[in-house]
Amino acid sequence: MAVNKVRMAWVQVFAAWAPVFAWMVLMSYLSTDPFSGTWSEGLLGFWVTFLHLPGGAHDVQLANMVLRKSAHCFEFFVLGILLYRALSTERQAGEPVDRRVLVRVLLLGFSFAVLDELHQAFTS
Repeated sequence: MAVNKVRMAWVQVFAAWAPVFAWMVLMSYLSTDPFSGTWSEGLLGFWVTFLHLPGGAHDVQLANMVLRKSAHCFEFFVLGILLYRALSTERQAGEPVDRRVLVRVLLLGFSFAVLDELHQAFTS
């Protein structure tokens, strides 16, 4: 009986943290050179030309910056949700948000952001 409880505990830990690590891996992969700003700007430029949209190179650069910053915010927003989910497995529906969990989410998210910037420094 005790073995089943330990096994179930590990399954719960895996179910809570696997999405966090999978998302972090995806974020790290998307931070590599194949998905650089040059790549996304070229893709946007192609679509502007293909669809005969008005605007020049400056507009494409501005759209690229907005798109990339929005994507970055979205990536870390999803990471925050996944971290909160993983750190608050004991929380029941309807309970107030635990501020200590939010602080941990912010610290872990910030730590990953620093690691992501270091990673980008070596891959870009």
